[in-house]
Amino acid sequence: MKNNAITFLALLATVFLFAQCQKEDDEQNHSVYFWTSKATPEEQLSLFVDGAAVGGLPYFSTELTCSNDSLKQQALQLNLKSGKYHLEAKDSQGAVRSSGTIKISENGMGSSGDLGDKGGMAVSSVGSENSCVIVNLFY
Repeated sequence: MKNNAITFLALLATVFLFAQCQKEDDEQNHSVYFWTSKATPEEQLSLFVDGAAVGGLPYFSTELTCSNDSLKQQALQLNLKSGKYHLEAKDSQGAVRSSGTIKISENGMGSSGDLGDKGGMAVSSVGSENSCVIVNLFY
């Protein structure tokens, strides 16, 4: 009987410990600023995130950085939760000019872009927990 009580208490303590554990959900929002370095005066590129249109990509002749507040105000800014996103820049006919994937998390960031016919993507981040992320889509 005493062994059963000890086993029960050990099991109860284990259940309690696991109940206290929480999966670290990285639900942090990251300020992501989108732009293009490709001058297309005849048409503006549109940004699509996971297949949904989110707005036009502004062109800057100067590189956008997290410390340049005046350019950041003109950039296409989205608050994205940590996760993996598929990005596409399309012209007015719907042709994909640039595409890539970006993965943002509190602990790090990664990106990959299609080069060649689909253009490219340059990504940078600064700040603790990737509080500012800059994405340049070009072709």
